[in-house]
Amino acid sequence: MMKRARGQSTVELVAGVIVIIPLVLFLIDASIITLCSFKNDSICREACRAAASVDPKDCESSAKAEVVKANTGGFAQYSLVSAKASNVETPASGHGLVSGNVTVRTACMVHAPFVIGMVVPTFKLESEQSFPITYNIPYKEEKEESK
Repeated sequence: MMKRARGQSTVELVAGVIVIIPLVLFLIDASIITLCSFKNDSICREACRAAASVDPKDCESSAKAEVVKANTGGFAQYSLVSAKASNVETPASGHGLVSGNVTVRTACMVHAPFVIGMVVPTFKLESEQSFPITYNIPYKEEKEESK
């Protein structure tokens, strides 16, 4: 009877492990995808803030620099989809605060390493943020010409 109980316990253990291991791997994959989504939102927000604080003509290069800084490897690859300034109005005096908005869109390609990755090898997640432009055109003094 003791031998039978050990055999039954071994079968239950194996059956439990067969169910638990894929479940744990699935949870790890889901966690990685969720964390990459949060990071993509954060990267998009930082890129938008950077783009809003420079000359509207340079907003795309500023946003791209922020996204490039964020690519550190791992399970995800982040990229800039677009960075556009809209409703831009410069002051008539040629200096002062520029008004308008900057909208940045980023994408994230996530590669789940375990169970989910077997079914769907790559997830594409996108994020979009919009901020008001905070760029201030500096005042330039005109130099008087010497006679």
